Amino acid sequence: MDNPKKIAKQIIIEGMVQGIGFRPFVYREALRLNITGSVRNLGGSAAIFAMGTPSAIEHFIKALENCSKKLPLAQISRITLSDAITTEAQSFAILQSGSADGACFISPDLPTCHQCEAELSSTHNRRNRHYFNTCTACGPRYSIIEALPYDRANTTMQEFEKCPLCQAEYTACEDRRFHAETVCCRSCGPELLFKNQEGLLRQEAAFDQALTLLKSNQILLIKGIGGYHLACSPFDREAVARLRRLKKRASKPFAVMFKDISEIKKHCVLSPAEEGLLTSSARPIVPLYLSGDEPFCSEVLSQSSTCGCFLPYTPLHRLLLEKTDALILTSANINGSPIIFEDEAALEFYHNNRQSISGVLYNNRKILRALEDSVARIINGKPQMLRRSRGYAPLPAAKIEGEAVALGGDLKASFCVATGGHAYMSQYFGDLINCTAYEGFKREIKSFTGLFNAQPTLAICDSHPDYISGNYAKTLKLPLLTVQHHHAHIASVMAEHGLKRVIGAAFDGTGYGEDGAVWGGEFLICELNSAKRAAHLAYTPLVGGDEAARDAAQTAACFLINENLPSAHIHADILKAAIQNGLAYPSSSMGRLFDAVAALLGAAYYNSYEGECAVRLEQLAEGALKACVLPLEMDFDIIENTESLVISHSKIIQLASTAKDKGSFALGFHMAVARMVAKVCVQIARREGIYQIALSGGVFQNKLLTEVCAGLLKEQNLEVYLNEKVPPNDGGIALGQAFIYSQGVNKACV
Repeated sequence: MDNPKKIAKQIIIEGMVQGIGFRPFVYREALRLNITGSVRNLGGSAAIFAMGTPSAIEHFIKALENCSKKLPLAQISRITLSDAITTEAQSFAILQSGSADGACFISPDLPTCHQCEAELSSTHNRRNRHYFNTCTACGPRYSIIEALPYDRANTTMQEFEKCPLCQAEYTACEDRRFHAETVCCRSCGPELLFKNQEGLLRQEAAFDQALTLLKSNQILLIKGIGGYHLACSPFDREAVARLRRLKKRASKPFAVMFKDISEIKKHCVLSPAEEGLLTSSARPIVPLYLSGDEPFCSEVLSQSSTCGCFLPYTPLHRLLLEKTDALILTSANINGSPIIFEDEAALEFYHNNRQSISGVLYNNRKILRALEDSVARIINGKPQMLRRSRGYAPLPAAKIEGEAVALGGDLKASFCVATGGHAYMSQYFGDLINCTAYEGFKREIKSFTGLFNAQPTLAICDSHPDYISGNYAKTLKLPLLTVQHHHAHIASVMAEHGLKRVIGAAFDGTGYGEDGAVWGGEFLICELNSAKRAAHLAYTPLVGGDEAARDAAQTAACFLINENLPSAHIHADILKAAIQNGLAYPSSSMGRLFDAVAALLGAAYYNSYEGECAVRLEQLAEGALKACVLPLEMDFDIIENTESLVISHSKIIQLASTAKDKGSFALGFHMAVARMVAKVCVQIARREGIYQIALSGGVFQNKLLTEVCAGLLKEQNLEVYLNEKVPPNDGGIALGQAFIYSQGVNKACV
C-alpha cells in the first residue's frame, strides 16, 4: 500500500510557551509521530512548521493542545493553523529564534524542580551541591530576561559560556536540559561568593563560612532570584532583635523559610489548599495560623497569631535549610525601601552596617529587575494575593483589549500594561514616596513596555490630584484618563472574573473621592466603565493628613469628638478646635473606623506598618471566637438619603468608648460590619436587579470579616467575587484602571 500523502501546516502557538521546555517538547512529539519540520521561538510565541501524514498532524496538534499534561507550566491561549507548502525536509529541528508582534507570555521565575533537587544530594551526580542547578522546568526567568525571544543570548546567562558537558546536554533531545537556556554546572556557571571583612571566599568555602555564621546566630546578606535577603536564625532572640534594629522594623512579623512541608506542619495549621499554595510554582509566603505556642523567640512574630511561611525555591536555599531547618529571610532594605537587587548596592549596604551584618553570600549572575517575595493566602476557599511579585509577575491577570499603560496608585505600587488582548501586571515596587521605589517604577515601565513590544495610546492614573504616579503619567506625553480610586478597586474584580455589572463594596483606608472628601467605606454600582455611589460610611472629620493613617489614637479621638463624647487624648482640645474651625477633612474610610475601634479597645494605638491596628483588632476577634466568647450585639444604622444610603457608626463608637470585654466587642464589631455589608447589598440588589457582589480594598484582607461577609451574602442568594490574581489592596488597582479603559471611555481625557 502506498504511503499516505503528506501535508504541511504552519502552527503559531501563543501563551506561556517560552522558558518552560516547550520547544524540546515539540521536538520530541515530532520525532514520536515521524513529523518533519521545525520549531522556533518567535517574539513571545512559538512558530512550528510541521509536515507529515494527515493522521500524524492531527495527533500532533492534539498533543500541542494538551501539552500541559507533560508541561504543567504551559498555558496555551491560542493556536493558529494555516496550510503550508510541503518540502523535502527529512528531519525536525529547533531553529534560531525570530521576532514577531503579538501577545507575549513571559515565564515568572520558577522554583527548583524535584529532579534538580534530587541531584543536589546525589554524590554520584556532577551537579551534587551545585548552587545554581536548573533545567527546562526550573530556575530564574523574568529576573534575568533582557529581551524576547527567550534565548540564552537575551538573558544574563549569556556571560557564562557552556562547558562541553553542558553543551552536550543542551543539544541532546533525550536530555531534560535539551535547550535549557540556563543550563550550567560548577565549571561553567555562576560562582558562589562570600565576602566579609576578612576577604573573599568562593564556592564550597563560601557556603561553609555562611552556614557557620548562620548557625552561630549571625545576620547575613544572601542573594536570591529577585534580590537580596537579610537572613538569621529565628530561634535566637538577640539576632532577631539586631535584625529589627537594622531594618528599623518595630513590630511587623518576619517571614520564615522552612526546610519542607513537614517542618511547617510541626508548628502551623495547614489545609490542603494552603499546602497547594505553598508548593505551587510561585512559592509565595503564606500566612498560617500557629497550631500551638510560638516555635521561635517572641521577637520573630511580635505577638501575631500567624506565621508567614514559605519554602526554598533555589538550590542555595535548599542546601542552607538542610542544615538549619528554618531561617528568617526578609527583604534586604531599611523599612519602607525597596529590596536591594544589585551587587554593588548590597556590598555597600553591608559595608555601612558591618556592626550588624557578618557577611554577604552572593554570586556573579546579574539580576535585571527587583522582585520581592510574593505573599498569598487562602481566603473563602480560594487564593488571595496580598503582594504580587516573584513567581507571578509578569503573567497577565486578565484578558483586556486595547493599548494602554495603567499606573495604579502610590501605595503598594504596581502598574499594568494592556497590549495584545492581555493585561500584564508588573511586580510590586512599594510606596512611591520612596525615591528608590519611584526610580525603579519609572525604569521598569520603560523596560516592561519594551519587553512586551507594547505601544500604549493612553495613560491611566488615579484621580487623586497629588499622586506621584499621576504626576508621572503626565510626563508620558500620552492622552490621560483619571479613574476614581474605589471604582478601580471594584473594576479589578470585574476584570478578573469577566463581570459586566456588579454591586461593589470597596473598603480601605484612603482614596480620593469625587466630592473631594477621603473615601474608604463605599458601595458602588459598577457597569462597564461607569460607577455610581450607592451607599457610604458616614463622614467623620479627621485631623492630621497622612499622620491620621498612622496614629490610631488620634483617629479614635476624632471619632469621639464627632460624637460629642469625652476623649482622654493628650491633644483632644487641639483636635476639637481644629474640627470646629474647619481644619479637618471629611472621611468615610472603613480603614480608619477599624483603627479607631482598635485604639478604643486598647488593641493597638499606632500603625508602625500599614494596617497594624486592624490586624491586632482582627486577632482580638479571632481569639474571642476561638475561646467561644459570644460577640457583643451591635449594629450600624442605615439612613436613607436623597442620593445614597448613609451608614452611621455612632452607636458603634459609643459602645466602644465604654467596652468592658474587648474580645467580645472586637468579634461583635466584625459581625456588625459583615451584617451591614449584607444588608446594604441586599437593599441595593432588590432595587437595581443586580445579584453579583464584588468585594475589594485593603480592608478585605481581613480573613474573618471577608469570610463572614461572603457567607451572609451567599445566604441571600447573591454571588460573591473577590480578587484572586491581584491584591485587593492598592497593588491591584492598575488592573481595574485598565479594565475601565477597555470598556470604552466616556469621560474626557485630560
